[in-house]
Amino acid sequence: MKKTLLLFLLGLITTVGANAQSCVTFSSKNFIDANVGDAPFAMGAGILDGDIYPDIVVASYLDGMIKVYLNTTGDLSSISGVAVTNTLGNDIGGIKLADLDGQNGLDIIALAYTNDILAWYPNNGSGGFPTENVISTSVLGASGLTAGDIDDDGDIDIVVTAYDGDEVIWFSNSGTTTPTFTEATPAIDTSLNAPGSVQLRDIDGDGDLDAIVSNAQFAGANDEVKIFRNELYVGMTGPFLPVTWTAINPSVATGLNYIFNAAMPDLDGDAFL
Repeated sequence: MKKTLLLFLLGLITTVGANAQSCVTFSSKNFIDANVGDAPFAMGAGILDGDIYPDIVVASYLDGMIKVYLNTTGDLSSISGVAVTNTLGNDIGGIKLADLDGQNGLDIIALAYTNDILAWYPNNGSGGFPTENVISTSVLGASGLTAGDIDDDGDIDIVVTAYDGDEVIWFSNSGTTTPTFTEATPAIDTSLNAPGSVQLRDIDGDGDLDAIVSNAQFAGANDEVKIFRNELYVGMTGPFLPVTWTAINPSVATGLNYIFNAAMPDLDGDAFL
């Protein structure tokens, strides 16, 4: 038995190793929609209608259109786009899918740069989004968008960068089935010039979500990537409320040009981001 098991494991390891070195190939591209809108820019994917197949949400930058594509077959053989009624106007620059109300699955969060609007659209459980809830109309140059439980109270909060307002702000979720969102103080940051992208990850392993922000001045040369530590938990103790933030110096990178996104993967497999 031991010999048989060993040979089986050896064969398994050899097979896995061989597969790991083989090239991954993809089939030819499939057109989902040739008329998605003017300058499709932001996209999100996730299960919206309660089945097992990921669906797609696309927002177009120049005509203010948000379209939902429900994947009902799993092979995209039957998929059509349904527009989400919204008042965002042009320049929709961000889309995020998250369950904000704790029911009916993933909701849509969207922002519009020109009109400084942040809004969310609750899922009706079937992948429909008939209601628009405006969170703010004063995010100056609303640009970067992400979501996560910043204050560790069990619901999803929203983080936005204000490109024209030079600040990174977050909105606390009230946690009800019809949630309201309150701009939290202090802001994550008010010192970066023209902040662009923002992501949330637990950088220091203390149990709360930290923020990584990049600014994206089109003139270039002054762009940087910076981490802001969430002080909700310090040394695994807390929570300490209200949430405060500490800029980590030096910056991750400085003197870069045209940074449009910054992410935090574990690149070397050492369990650190």
